[in-house]
Amino acid sequence: MDLAARLASGERRQGVQWFSRLGNYLSLFTDPHFYNALYNTLTIFLEAAVPQVLLALAIAALLNRPLRGGRLWRTGVLLPNVVSVVAVALVFGQLFGRDYGIVNWLLGRLGIGPVACSRRSGPRIWPSR
Repeated sequence: MDLAARLASGERRQGVQWFSRLGNYLSLFTDPHFYNALYNTLTIFLEAAVPQVLLALAIAALLNRPLRGGRLWRTGVLLPNVVSVVAVALVFGQLFGRDYGIVNWLLGRLGIGPVACSRRSGPRIWPSR
């Protein structure tokens, strides 16, 4: 039976109603814990996300002006983004290295041959242009 038919029929499975139509929403909107969770979520959003966005816009406006050592400041702001990408690439390389990577070692223990994940040799993850 396809999904649309199940949703329309309200099929029972082992004595339990499989789809309760609007019953789930009614129980959700009458539960006081839901409103507490909704209040907490909105409070966290207003107290954390909004000030972060405003501070980010202020820093971007300051860095966009001509100032002494502007390139150094911009580099200092963008450097954490670059460092995290390089760190992920290094960890990926260590995990999936053809000869000494732990993933290929585990595959070898299971009797599966090593997988070449680099662009230097073997099959490629992304096709070359």
